[in-house]
Order: sequence, then structure tokens, then C-alpha cells
Amino acid sequence: MASSKSQLPTLRGTPSAAGLRRHVLIVDDEPLILACFARMLGSRYELTLAQDGIKALALLRTRPDFDAVICDLAMPGLDAPAVFAQLDHLADHWRERTVFVTGGASTPRMQAFVNTLKHAPLDKPMTAQELRQAVEIVLEARTDEKAPDDQAHNHTSPSPVGHRPQI
Repeated sequence: MASSKSQLPTLRGTPSAAGLRRHVLIVDDEPLILACFARMLGSRYELTLAQDGIKALALLRTRPDFDAVICDLAMPGLDAPAVFAQLDHLADHWRERTVFVTGGASTPRMQAFVNTLKHAPLDKPMTAQELRQAVEIVLEARTDEKAPDDQAHNHTSPSPVGHRPQI
């Protein structure tokens, strides 16, 4: 169910096994993509939708309660590299919490940004399972972030896909 705020709809999913509802920000300039992602994830998470980088930047600066972010790389106005360039001085952890999606990182500037990411972006279109899995990887890392003592006991190796795990 969408909230009554048309600019920043929030969709409420069911609580997780731990009883906590994870909050995910979805950023994409295409309304149909936002609606599709909301359908894919809405039953599992509380969702906030933003149709451009300017809204996303405002939300990320003022609402630190997002557990994960899904962000399109190429958007008019502020694209993902511009948003995250402005966020780096506020919170480096946002990159770690973000699943980037793309229809293709074709410019040298965009490719340079992609090369700085821990996880390769998901290519559009993707399946619901691929998107959910990518979000779960970010959420799992976020859980590890909250429990630093457990990180020393986590001996999982990175995915063998290139120098960055594919999510």
C-alpha cells in the first residue's frame, strides 16, 4: 500500500524473521521500473521510492534509517556518480549499502564509477530473484557491519567474478 505522500511513497512489507522490517530506498527515473521493483520487493521490505538523484540525495542526507538502496546508474540531472560523490563526505557506508542497476554503463565517466564499486551493477532487465538476492547480500553485509566482532569469524571468500563480486 502506498503512502498518501505522492512524491515519496513508502510501501510496507512483511516483517523479517527477526521481526524487523528492513527499509529499502529505490531510485530510478523510470516510473515503470520503480513500479516493477516495488512489486518485486514490496512484500518483503518497507520501500521508499525516489524518481531522481536529487530526491535520493535529500533522503540519504536526512534519513539514515535505510538498510539498503537500489539506485539506477544513469539518470537525468544527478546520476548515481554525482549522488555518491556528494554523499562520500557524509557517509562512506552508502556505497556498501547500495545495489546499482543499469541499462549499460557506456560513458567513460560511468565506467570509471562502476570500476570503484565493490559489487558489479545488475543489468536491466533482471529477475525478481536476482534483485532480491542482491538486496539480501547488501543487507547481510549491513548486519555484519552492526556486529564487528563476528566479522573476524566470517571466513567467506569473495565471489570469483572478476575483482568485484557480482550481485
